[in-house]
Amino acid sequence: GTIRVSAGQRVVADAGQTTLSVQPADRQRALAWRTGSLEFIDEALPIVIANLDRYAHSEVVIADPSLNGLRYTGTIVQGHEEEWLSAIEKTFPIVVHRDAQGRIELFRRAAPSRGVDAGRAAAS
Repeated sequence: GTIRVSAGQRVVADAGQTTLSVQPADRQRALAWRTGSLEFIDEALPIVIANLDRYAHSEVVIADPSLNGLRYTGTIVQGHEEEWLSAIEKTFPIVVHRDAQGRIELFRRAAPSRGVDAGRAAAS
């Protein structure tokens, strides 16, 4: 038979592979977090951040909507959110900024300016 799964759900097989159930994906993420990690496969960055934000000590927000199209595959380990933020700064065109209230904002990193493009970039 066919199992229909809507957005935000995932199909879960039991250990014996005899039954399949459809569960909310967020429940699975919550269970994964209890074991110490959040795992994502080709997930939209806003969903990754929304899940991180639920557990992180500081509020994390995407300050530049152009980052919403980025997709992330990987794991965030509980208690190592700072290391993860440093890693995405290296991997993605993202700058992590902390404001006076301790909120963490993600901005798009400016492309390196080159000669003629520099004036145009500054004007925009």
